[in-house]
Amino acid sequence: MTASPEFRPFAGPEHLPFQLGDGPAAVLMIHGFGGTPAELRGLGEIFAGRGWHAQALLLPGFGADIANLERTHAQDWFDAVGTAWKTLRYDYDPCVLLGFSMGAAIALHVAAELKPDRMILAAPFWRLPGFMNGILPAVAMFNPKIRPFKRANFNDPRLRQFLGRLLPGINLDNPAEQEYIRRELSIPIRTINEIMKMGRQAYHAAPHVHTPTLVLQGMQDMVVQPAATRRLVSRLPAPLTTYYEIPGAHDFLPAAGQPLNPAIGDSSADASPASLVQAIFDWLPMRYPHTPIDRPFYVPTPLERTS
Repeated sequence: MTASPEFRPFAGPEHLPFQLGDGPAAVLMIHGFGGTPAELRGLGEIFAGRGWHAQALLLPGFGADIANLERTHAQDWFDAVGTAWKTLRYDYDPCVLLGFSMGAAIALHVAAELKPDRMILAAPFWRLPGFMNGILPAVAMFNPKIRPFKRANFNDPRLRQFLGRLLPGINLDNPAEQEYIRRELSIPIRTINEIMKMGRQAYHAAPHVHTPTLVLQGMQDMVVQPAATRRLVSRLPAPLTTYYEIPGAHDFLPAAGQPLNPAIGDSSADASPASLVQAIFDWLPMRYPHTPIDRPFYVPTPLERTS
């Protein structure tokens, strides 16, 4: 992604790596494509509040380093996770690996080597939705970059919120700055192809994961669609895998400081953070993190297999 001399993407301190809590057990969290530790902060606060040490790293080529994304490879991400994990494992026991979206594909890649005590995959990416898988290689022959904001609607409050975090200080009502966003903010096709390749490899690695794994999927997610996640889950070893579909879209993680108090029986997307946290708490030894991890804390839920 091209950076502007006036605006440094992801310059805010919320996008930096963080460590929260000082419990004996730890969770290492991996953000998604285009994300930063900011999207995991709310979940980290909850882990810390429940007696865990929560850590989120910033992957190479993301955050303030986004201008170098085109020169970053999947192996750089694997190495960064491996380095953080070795430090965490030395100081904490047990250790859980959590990946969100593209971070889940990374977690699947490194699980066999790192051997986490538990693994959580939230909205696990392994393929692009629908027809996009087929057309991107052809697109790359004619256009080496995608401009995702080329036709942006700057009146969309969700887009304004995202761009406000991406480019602190930018004036989204200024036509010149809108034009900069439309023309200059781009994603290299080579990077997307790299992520697609990594997703396919994660899919093929799934049967060889011998770690108790919790998979969480938003029912209304249009980025990582439920049907694709069911296919991925069907490849994970059944006795070790727990799968939940909960209300919510792709951004179903709790935000920093967000209260988790939905109404009883609420099945709307607004209830998704509370549902996600409850699923994690029911599965992990959250109240007693010092308990040996090999104790049977959970009962796998029935899963409808798909081909």
